[in-house]
Amino acid sequence: MGELAMLAQDATKSSDDRAAYQAEFAKLGTFMTDTAAKNFNGTSLFSATALTVTTDETGTLTSMAGLDLKVTAVAVNDESLSTAASVATALIDLKAATTAVAKFRAEIGVNQATLSYTSNQLTVSSENLAAASS
Repeated sequence: MGELAMLAQDATKSSDDRAAYQAEFAKLGTFMTDTAAKNFNGTSLFSATALTVTTDETGTLTSMAGLDLKVTAVAVNDESLSTAASVATALIDLKAATTAVAKFRAEIGVNQATLSYTSNQLTVSSENLAAASS
């Protein structure tokens, strides 16, 4: 999307070129919006709602912050590449969206590491209980 915005900023591009860039930009924006609305087993993957999961055999709960991709997708999807001013605004919003997605990826990485560690710990506990029972 950033590349399309940069191309649209070129003063040598015709209005037909900008219209083609806008069409592709809008298509990518729709893809982002659709991705932001995805659910897995009835749970929104990218909502602002935090998820709470049990992380050990004693019932300890861990809360994982929600990642509201919808706000980022909507902000970018509303942009236009029709004028130089609108392209400049689109580039600013794309930079903010890229920063937000990078933060989301970092948070997802932390959550993934926590769940992986918890899974390993529960596996060890289960094996220890099975060995103690036999």
